[in-house]
Amino acid sequence: MAKNPKALKKKRDPAEMPPRLSQGEAEARRQQALSVVQDHTIGSLAPAAIPFPVFDLVALTGIQLKMLNSLCSLYGLTFSNKAARVAVTSLLSKMLSTSFTPMLASFIKVIPGVGQASGVAGMMATGGASTYAVGKLFIRHFEAGGNLSNFNAKAMSGYLRQEFEQGKKVSNDLAAKDNHLP
Repeated sequence: MAKNPKALKKKRDPAEMPPRLSQGEAEARRQQALSVVQDHTIGSLAPAAIPFPVFDLVALTGIQLKMLNSLCSLYGLTFSNKAARVAVTSLLSKMLSTSFTPMLASFIKVIPGVGQASGVAGMMATGGASTYAVGKLFIRHFEAGGNLSNFNAKAMSGYLRQEFEQGKKVSNDLAAKDNHLP
């Protein structure tokens, strides 16, 4: 009788398995990871000021890739730019499929005056929220023993929506607290 290939689990490379930590060490690492996400969430507010549509989205993706690199380092995982790009792109496409806000916020900047102000405000909110959501998803994934190569965006879609909504609140609070508002 042949085995069902879907039922076979992909073996993990032992080199990609995070080291076992005590509860205190794991909590300290989690706090460091949350700090990485917060720092990059604040940093993701800046591309909103880029006046050219799409360039802001490219800069935002770069910040998110840098955040994933930092998280991989913190969790003792190998960072692959290609795998990270695939993961971030798939997550952003999931967010865009439920909301056109990031693209609209980027492209509305071409309208002088009101369009530019609205575009900056919209990109700050969605850029910060998406960075926060991506970071929180990967913390969850890495803490469950995952790595970049076995990340499944589809399996995380419910959690993505939840974290994106929370990220809107967090990024607005961070922008107001740190005077990053235009």
